[in-house]
Amino acid sequence: MTFPISLLSPGTRIPSLCALLTGSIAIGAAVNAHADYVFTIVDCAGEPGSAFASLNNVGGVIGYTTGGPFVGTLQSDGTLACTLLPLAPGGYSPDPRGINDSGAIVGDVLSPDGATIVGFILNGSTYTYLSHPGFDNTVAYGINAAGLVVGTASNNGASGGSVPVGGVAFVFDPTTGVYTDFSDPGTRGTSARAIDTMGRIVGDVRIPGLGVQGFLRDPSNGKFTAYAIPHYTDPSSGFSDTRTRGVDDAGLIAGWGTDLSTGNISGWVGNPTNGFQSLTATGFDPATTTTYFQGINNRGQIIGSVGGIDGSWSHGFIVSPDAATQIANLIASLGNLNLQQGGTASSLTSKLQHALGELGNGNPNSCKLLNAFVNQVQALSGKQLTSAEAASLISSANQIRAAEGCPLN
Repeated sequence: MTFPISLLSPGTRIPSLCALLTGSIAIGAAVNAHADYVFTIVDCAGEPGSAFASLNNVGGVIGYTTGGPFVGTLQSDGTLACTLLPLAPGGYSPDPRGINDSGAIVGDVLSPDGATIVGFILNGSTYTYLSHPGFDNTVAYGINAAGLVVGTASNNGASGGSVPVGGVAFVFDPTTGVYTDFSDPGTRGTSARAIDTMGRIVGDVRIPGLGVQGFLRDPSNGKFTAYAIPHYTDPSSGFSDTRTRGVDDAGLIAGWGTDLSTGNISGWVGNPTNGFQSLTATGFDPATTTTYFQGINNRGQIIGSVGGIDGSWSHGFIVSPDAATQIANLIASLGNLNLQQGGTASSLTSKLQHALGELGNGNPNSCKLLNAFVNQVQALSGKQLTSAEAASLISSANQIRAAEGCPLN
């Protein structure tokens, strides 16, 4: 059952445990990069509530439901099929934080003796622990397609929550077992939250007197760019509560923040170059609703959780850009692939550009062009494209086709 969010009054109870609520997103504080989004609430099938932690490019979702931490797969009908994660050694329940397209999950859990927190990589039912030398606690937050893991390491007793005072951000390479640490000079703590295919890293820094800001680290030169989003920053003191949670291969970043004048929590998306926009689902009272953006994939889809809708459970959600924005994101992602420039790349890009010009609900021309794009990608799979790259492109194109009302057969 679906409802336009804008038609729901504050506090309206969701009438079905697995109901999908589809409606508009109200855009605020937009600077340059403006996009229109659709907000969809979805919980694990048969569960009264969920909280999502991350998603990949092929429909994989991790998070928490009433039964515990889960890994799930988004179905073609919009539902989410979930499986509880296995307990870690010692019988401890894991905290999942990130998932890549291969299904590898990273997070943190108590060590088998219960004395410290260790990071982990979970493949299937097998846990591989991460323990940063010289620190008591290790938390793994993100993993990219190459298997590189980012996170933060800190010592017992450190204050600051997810951005611990004295904590360092790291990149861990499982193939070498090497931790590479980094931090921004002058900060009190650094936490790496996500890493994209090119090695761009985003996260949070705690700056003396200025609270928590986001950061973007350039893989080519290690340049560290900190940013505070005005919507979550006190204009008189400069104090900020800007939290960064994900980045896609086009450089689009997502996170959440606290409006310090009201205490309201909302999501945001953008980057330091093109600006940011804060996003709030319409129809709900922002004073009683909290919106946390926790990750973003290469389709531009944002995942997270919202609380206060029905006075009981929190609910997972997916925020999807409109078809035009998704096509633009798909065109941008082609530039990150090892395709023959001027030939294959131009052919694929041309189909998408022409589809962009033909958009309209069920427009047969746009549907034909998107279908031709999918057919060409399928022909390139295992040749100029890896099977994983092809699957990601096809999945993104099918998302656009569904938004446009195109037949998928």
